[in-house]
Amino acid sequence: GCLGAWAASDDPRQHIDRGRELFDRGHWSDARHELLAAQQALAPVDKAAAEEVEFLLAACAVELGSDDAEGALRRFIIRHPGSVYNNDAFFALGSYYCANGDLKRARESFAAVDYRTLSASRREQYNIRMGYVEFFDKDFAQAYRYFSRIDSRSKYADHALYYKSYIDYLQGDY
Repeated sequence: GCLGAWAASDDPRQHIDRGRELFDRGHWSDARHELLAAQQALAPVDKAAAEEVEFLLAACAVELGSDDAEGALRRFIIRHPGSVYNNDAFFALGSYYCANGDLKRARESFAAVDYRTLSASRREQYNIRMGYVEFFDKDFAQAYRYFSRIDSRSKYADHALYYKSYIDYLQGDY
């Protein structure tokens, strides 16, 4: 009865799955809570799950604006050089730098991202952020290419259109 229910709720995989689901829905604080519970419940031998939890906690730190977000991502990349999460880690690091106005480091982090393996929503975020990076570097042709990849139904469509129109204006193409 009771003991069985308690043991099941302490299954790290359940916490990880709930954490990932909450993360994907943008509930980062709740996701972090589940992932910390998973971390507590993990067996030392479960390296793959520990790596997944460590990555997701670092990604939560970025989304929550935690002071240690950059450090958590950098530590993850150093500790797990061949990780399946590295593409997402570099993407998160690029996004972090972009949000903090460090466009040089944003570019470096995004350069390490394999665009082809990103999900559709991540590709949109990549395109809008690289568009900003190129725009503020005054490479308007490259910025225009990134902004042009944004679908008209995207939540970033208005931003992309604004920047494309501004570039047209700057180039006397109105």
